[in-house]
Amino acid sequence: MSYAPNGKEGQRLIEEVKPALVITDMMMPQLGGFPVLEFLRQMPDPPRVIMITANEGGRHKAYAEMLGVSDYLRKPFAMDVMLEAVEKALAPSGSPADEGQKPKRLSRKKAE
Repeated sequence: MSYAPNGKEGQRLIEEVKPALVITDMMMPQLGGFPVLEFLRQMPDPPRVIMITANEGGRHKAYAEMLGVSDYLRKPFAMDVMLEAVEKALAPSGSPADEGQKPKRLSRKKAE
């Protein structure tokens, strides 16, 4: 897992690490989530993307979906909602998650 403090650094890390999944906020310093999505759209094999936001606007969600996000989560949300979005985004095509069935839950280790 990698972390970027802003959109510009996020773009650099995506090119370097080539992750399977990117979780991005719509509002970030230096470069927001939409320019990052536009950047990802230009990649030959882009990662799946979950966008999170506190924005209530339907136009933003529609634009994010047009740019190919796997999921669009409005803050605040429960951690289970994020975990389900990650499972869905990483599920192979034709899997139970794509068909609306519940996939096997990700296991969470308790901190000792």
